[in-house]
Amino acid sequence: MTRCAGFFAVAAVFTLFFAQFASFAEDDLCEDLRNFQARQGKPQRWSGGESFPPLPLPATPLRRSEKKRQPSPPTLVGKVAYGEIIEMKDADGRVRRVRDWITDPNDVHNLMKEVNRRLTIHYKAQEVSLDNFSFDPAEIPILYLAGCKEVALDKGSRERLRWYLQAGGVLLCDPVCGSEAFLKGWMNEMNHIFPKRKIRELPPDHPIYNCFYKIDKVNYEIDGKALSGPPKLLGIDIGCRTVVVLSPFDMSLAWGGHYYPRGRHIWPAEDAFKLGVNLVAYFLATYKQGRHNALEVVYHEEDKPDADALAVGQVIHAGDWDPHPNAVANLLKFAAANSTLNVRFKREAVDLAASDLSRFPVLFMTGHYDPELGDLEISRLRTYLGQGGVLFADACCGSERFDRAFRGMVEKMYPGKLEPIAPASSLYNISGAPVGRFALKPILAQEVSADEVRILGVGNNGVYSVIYSPYAIGCGLEGEDAPFSRGFEKDTSLLLGLNVLVYALTH
Repeated sequence: MTRCAGFFAVAAVFTLFFAQFASFAEDDLCEDLRNFQARQGKPQRWSGGESFPPLPLPATPLRRSEKKRQPSPPTLVGKVAYGEIIEMKDADGRVRRVRDWITDPNDVHNLMKEVNRRLTIHYKAQEVSLDNFSFDPAEIPILYLAGCKEVALDKGSRERLRWYLQAGGVLLCDPVCGSEAFLKGWMNEMNHIFPKRKIRELPPDHPIYNCFYKIDKVNYEIDGKALSGPPKLLGIDIGCRTVVVLSPFDMSLAWGGHYYPRGRHIWPAEDAFKLGVNLVAYFLATYKQGRHNALEVVYHEEDKPDADALAVGQVIHAGDWDPHPNAVANLLKFAAANSTLNVRFKREAVDLAASDLSRFPVLFMTGHYDPELGDLEISRLRTYLGQGGVLFADACCGSERFDRAFRGMVEKMYPGKLEPIAPASSLYNISGAPVGRFALKPILAQEVSADEVRILGVGNNGVYSVIYSPYAIGCGLEGEDAPFSRGFEKDTSLLLGLNVLVYALTH
């Protein structure tokens, strides 16, 4: 996809995103803001007992590189300084000349006060210039970008920001008053920074919506008109972690303590603060996971003879096909150390429509979203399975979207055939390393007991061609600390994977 085509595809996502809401004519919103006399928003009442923390948040500040403890709390959020200088009127009528990024100077500081109080942590926010920032997530893990003008970064800033996000940092973006100019610029910048990664609407089961507060409805205002609906955030993922988040509806004015009738806002302020608290809680809880993802381990033994070697193909698809680059490599290394398999340490990406599938005794498939396989791909996959191949799949992080789509795909190929694999099946003990009782990650253990969990399969006379887990195996294979994964712990994942490999070769 060309950059131009990619941008218009993302623009289409944005257009559809607002289709359910009233139209909004933006007559140079930033120009109007220059004459805005800010007035304090209405006091908000907070009700207690609404938190739903799935895992304990960090009890101590992130590790600092300085040898001496600083007198002030460590910085968690850096508000990016950028943009043109504009004039704004204060409530007392005085004119201020400010840059676009600081139209709400207290937004992130007020948010951090609420975050610290509600999560019982101790962090601060500060202003950051991209010209002298180290782009080290260990220094500032979260960057916050807000404004109403079109975002435009230079090539160097784009490259450094890409590195920062791949190294474990995150970027939170907010368009002041829902500015379409900001949104357009943001989409263009993301297309430059991650041309191969999709911008997606976060699904309702995304942990951002339930990691502290359970948020299934948000109140909005569009040009002063109140309405409500499900929360709407856009995001970009790296692995199992969302690293870029944009709220198309403004939250900064609510955080800053202001009310403004024009534009698109999350309002009342209580809703904006709850969503902000959840965002910070999610970023904190996944910080260690992001740092782990920055280390990609690649195993290559190209000189090993092909005889009796095992090459595993990973299926390419539209539903985030590669969230765990190291999962298959880790499995193959484990298989080499714990079985008699002669394993070539290589994972190959497989295009179902074009690749020679007969080369692979096992195909691995995973993702968070609908794979969106076409008729040709499904037809070739069914032929491969009919000729003795095995499809091993899991729903990454226990994704409900992938689970629904995968079950629908299998139903097209084998109507009514996907069923639980009995605990007595040799699949769980064929390698000589029995799986035993499933060890579940904490999130999944809160939902079901290990005895209730089942691996599913499509079989013929007891021989399975499709082996599928609706719970995450890849997160365990990756060996990462994935706090929101609905799946199996590392040892269970490795044993399940090893048994599937041996099963595929011996059946």
